[in-house]
Amino acid sequence: AAMARRILEAPDLAPAFDAGRHLAARNEMEFLDPAGRVNRMDRLVVFPDQVWVLDYKTGGLDEPDLAHRSQPHLEQMAAYRAAAAALHPGKRVRVALAFGDGRVHWLEDGAPLGHDAASPA
Repeated sequence: AAMARRILEAPDLAPAFDAGRHLAARNEMEFLDPAGRVNRMDRLVVFPDQVWVLDYKTGGLDEPDLAHRSQPHLEQMAAYRAAAAALHPGKRVRVALAFGDGRVHWLEDGAPLGHDAASPA
């Protein structure tokens, strides 16, 4: 419960959990990857001009470097980004790993995956 609270209280993610600040949100959003396997995004949030994909992680919290902590999840998050882009063509897709210690790592499109990107405005 404490980990979930830290994620929900992360300032960077506030727009994703405040219904007045986004158009729609889905938890446990399933999709098929190109190989036909079922995958599940933890949270997909739709804004007027962009879509956020959030994935919650509870492991690896002893690693202080977020880029290093995120490495094992980059392929998974790239697949989530591609699925969200296909579902919402024309909208910018932002992808973040939300860790149980309340830290958030944004994996920005066009930036090297694993790069600590600035938080959304």
